[in-house]
Amino acid sequence: VRVSVAVVRCCGQVLLLPPGSAAVPAPAAWGPPAREDLAGLHRGLWGLPLTAWFPAAAEPGPGPSFALDLWRRWAGSALVRPPVAAGRIAHGITRFRLAVEVVALELRAGTDAGAPGGADAVWSPWPPVHPVSKLVRKVVARESHGSG
Repeated sequence: VRVSVAVVRCCGQVLLLPPGSAAVPAPAAWGPPAREDLAGLHRGLWGLPLTAWFPAAAEPGPGPSFALDLWRRWAGSALVRPPVAAGRIAHGITRFRLAVEVVALELRAGTDAGAPGGADAVWSPWPPVHPVSKLVRKVVARESHGSG
């Protein structure tokens, strides 16, 4: 399956969403998702903004250019610069093999974490004090260092 995940930064911190956060809505043109209820996958772990999972054959799906457009609209006027495609990583969760499109976003200083991420979202230093999944660590490593 394919998914897009955003590493959202502001003032050197990373946006983390609370456990059970819903997927960021993707355009209808991406087609029906393979899985959109992601709440039970990482119980108790904080996450990054991400889309639902789409079949690998989905077109246009969460490929680099379509993902950049989605995240640009999601962040809106808080963006400091346009989103950047930070590469792709592979990751396995349960019976799924994910092709993860990583996108880097930089938001303006003073942006409230709740504005893009919801009421309980937080800005966190990295490495985080909140518990996060291996997927989140791999995604931030790809965005930060160019290696997942």
